[in-house]
Amino acid sequence: MTGATLEQTENVQSVQQHSYSRRKLFNQCKKAFSFKYIEKVPERKSLAARTGSVVHDFQYQYVNHLYETNQSHDSEKFTQLRDDILADEHAEVREDALNIMNGTLADRTYRWDTKSNVSMEERWAFDSEWNLHTGLDDDAWFNKDPDAVKFRLRLDMVYFENNKLWIQDYKTNWRIMSQSEVENDDQLKIYAYAVSQKYPDITDIVLMLDFVRFDFQRIVEINVADARGVKKMLEKSIEKIESEADFIPEPGQYCDWCTFTSICPTFQRNSDEESVNIELNRPDPITSREQAKELAEKRKHLLIAADQLTEKLKRWAEVNGDIPLSHENLGFHPKSRTSVTDTRKAAGILLNSGMSSTEVWDALTFPKTKYYGLAKKANLSDETRDAFVEENVYTEFSYQKTD
Repeated sequence: MTGATLEQTENVQSVQQHSYSRRKLFNQCKKAFSFKYIEKVPERKSLAARTGSVVHDFQYQYVNHLYETNQSHDSEKFTQLRDDILADEHAEVREDALNIMNGTLADRTYRWDTKSNVSMEERWAFDSEWNLHTGLDDDAWFNKDPDAVKFRLRLDMVYFENNKLWIQDYKTNWRIMSQSEVENDDQLKIYAYAVSQKYPDITDIVLMLDFVRFDFQRIVEINVADARGVKKMLEKSIEKIESEADFIPEPGQYCDWCTFTSICPTFQRNSDEESVNIELNRPDPITSREQAKELAEKRKHLLIAADQLTEKLKRWAEVNGDIPLSHENLGFHPKSRTSVTDTRKAAGILLNSGMSSTEVWDALTFPKTKYYGLAKKANLSDETRDAFVEENVYTEFSYQKTD
């Protein structure tokens, strides 16, 4: 492993402008950060990243049109924008983006009467004194002076609704982040801190991650008091980035979608270690304790290898989508779990209908099927029955039949 050259060490002083994505890359791999922002190695945008850009561009133009014309939906404009934006795109990008647009976005409707101060594709930045500047035009956004633009933020959509400020962020990921992942992501606190500077009277901020591929939203609410440590956190990470001199490669999960692996000094693939050569279809029974021990040891190593391979495939599928096989696809596929959100109220409704407490209390684990059976027996209407039922959509890494 080698450190940075003198030229690189001097150049790092020019990396004095930061963002959430730059900070994230630095924490994932300092060498990749160096390739991208110091050595400025040409980087080809992946098809998945291009799809994300295309969908974001479409959503900005279409939703902004609806807002400016006060419409909930406009099929003609939708089709015109879709066709114009995709006209010269790569075939794979066009196909993927079309699936998203026609599959989930085409049927969406928007209400504007409950929203106020709506803005889209907002470009904000903190200067070196941590003063916030909003509504930046191209000249201000791309200003190379770190005193003027120290930390950039881009917000897909911002608006007020029900006395709260909402930030909507579009995601084209193939995997839906879990609720805990969203709640623990620093991006939320950074947004909250920035918003608190622009709107000092706001106390409650809602972040909506809109997974447009699945038409599913993760919603997290945060109080601005929870973002008080953000400035110190960013100052500390910026100081670390600007004082870094070695930029040592850090092999790990990020390697599976890094665009610089072909030139990374430590990135190697040992096909011998990754391959497994074992006869699994032999019908011979186990005949001795020693043989059983040997096979049990092999099984242990196979399970470890399978877990490692699964993680590699997951990381690839998260960015690039399903992996097609002969009669099935491997990837992240929507699943849902349904649970009763208030068992006490649900039990009360069943008891008030005349059911015995024994029948009700015995069912208090309340799996959906049992609750629905009791609700049917109690002659509850669907509306009353479902008042305490909540469906939680998620993705599961699994095989899915294709024919």
